[in-house]
Amino acid sequence: ASNRQPWTFIIVRDKAIRRQVAQHAAYYFIRWAHVEEAPLLIVLCGDARNRIYRQFLHEDVGLAGGQMMLQAKALGLGTCWIGGLDRKAIAGILRLPDHLEIVGLLTLGFPAEDPPPPPRKPLSQIVHYDVYGNQANSGDATPGRVPGGLLGRLLRRLRLKIRS
Repeated sequence: ASNRQPWTFIIVRDKAIRRQVAQHAAYYFIRWAHVEEAPLLIVLCGDARNRIYRQFLHEDVGLAGGQMMLQAKALGLGTCWIGGLDRKAIAGILRLPDHLEIVGLLTLGFPAEDPPPPPRKPLSQIVHYDVYGNQANSGDATPGRVPGGLLGRLLRRLRLKIRS
């Protein structure tokens, strides 16, 4: 928010530290084995000192992490966002100051496999027009097609490359 860039990234290369962090990367009783196996971890942190901008911290850091994931994919690397964490324990391992809050953790490395994308819900189940519950499809939300109406005119005016 307001281009404050409240993020700090801890790059964990050391195998012993990765192992310690992996012990606290769990969701209830499920441990993520690939956290310890990844050659690199990126701990995504946000500066929570400013009480006004603190409310946007997760969005800001999350968007930065998402951009890292997109760039990694473009470079042929694999990533995985880990949100199930014992943040307090990991903050202690990494010696984080109190004002830094862990938002998430990324594993980074060359993927062992290239699975197909998971199935996605159709737009007809998740898109509502104007108000919640109005799912009457006017044809504007068909993937791969130029939308009609105001949005379509705006996209054409901006000369964005979109499939027809």
